[in-house]
Amino acid sequence: VGITREQCAAVSSLGTVFGGSQIVSFKEFEYFSTLETIGTNAFYDCNKLVTIYLPDSVRTISQQAFKNASSLSDIRLNEGLTTIGGTEVFQYCSSLKELDFPSTIRSIGTSCFQGTAIEVFEIPEGFETSGSYVFFATQGTKTIILPSTVTSLGGNTFRSSYATTIIVKAVQPPSLGSDSWLYSRA
Repeated sequence: VGITREQCAAVSSLGTVFGGSQIVSFKEFEYFSTLETIGTNAFYDCNKLVTIYLPDSVRTISQQAFKNASSLSDIRLNEGLTTIGGTEVFQYCSSLKELDFPSTIRSIGTSCFQGTAIEVFEIPEGFETSGSYVFFATQGTKTIILPSTVTSLGGNTFRSSYATTIIVKAVQPPSLGSDSWLYSRA
């Protein structure tokens, strides 16, 4: 990217400066050590982006942050990340087949994974809530595992999901929004 570690560390907010760029790999992003939020549309339409490592300081990923990053296949989510929020964060990241969630994740926003190819969603203990359409049209998905701590899932959560196995470890089933199982294969 062409900036020093010190310059990276001085960045506290991120607009849409990378949106639509031709960047391919951004492992150096982890040096943005004071950045707490990846803002709306930050990497929107970065369709050549393959690899990115999030800084340890990030707590929230905002809406459409990586939407249409169709080549994205290697993303490191950091411990400390609590919210994949807003809407459509990873929507149409069609090369994304694997995603390791940090133990600190608590909520996931609406339509977050639509159009991804993630094969197994294993959401860790501590996760509590999701918006609607979270696993909608996740064509590569085989398995979704939700922890005992999940309390509510938005409407249409599993709608048109290709997952054939869905495991919810909660003793008390989470509240579900309307049409959560519509056209689901599970």
